[in-house]
Amino acid sequence: AEKASDRALKLVQHLSTLVDGYADLIRRSEQTNENVINVINQALFNTEYRLFTHGIKLNKKYLENPTIKNIRCKIARNLLIGAIMNLIDNSIYWLDQKAFKKLESGESYTKKIFINVVDDDAFIHIIIADNGTGILLPTEEITEPFVSGKKNGAGMGLGLHIASEILNAQGGKIS
Repeated sequence: AEKASDRALKLVQHLSTLVDGYADLIRRSEQTNENVINVINQALFNTEYRLFTHGIKLNKKYLENPTIKNIRCKIARNLLIGAIMNLIDNSIYWLDQKAFKKLESGESYTKKIFINVVDDDAFIHIIIADNGTGILLPTEEITEPFVSGKKNGAGMGLGLHIASEILNAQGGKIS
């Protein structure tokens, strides 16, 4: 604040108001009893074209476990779909970054995303992993608003923050 212009301060205040607004909206979203597999499949359907276009191999490990096909939880369906899509979008970006580096060095590389569901007695874990560059920031910072590891303005640093807020409002978390 000491060195910021009035315009920058007003912009920060405006963004803070926006963040508070969506956080309130997330908290008030109606939760319904949903099949977790159907929610994941909808998020994948919504990102199917992007995954194909970017040449990403998808491992849907969760489909191999018949015991989880009917797992249900109380969630705001569309918000969880959006959070999963954000995680997939981040995977696509970081997979592409690694692919560019491999291409420069002449190495072969297959972009992959792994998705699984694990049910323990306390939580349902949706696992989304990729073989991209990995998280380049300290893990405690990645869900803070306006923090992004993406270069050249490729990210505003709100996606993982919003996904984290969505999960927190529903009794979950990103870890």
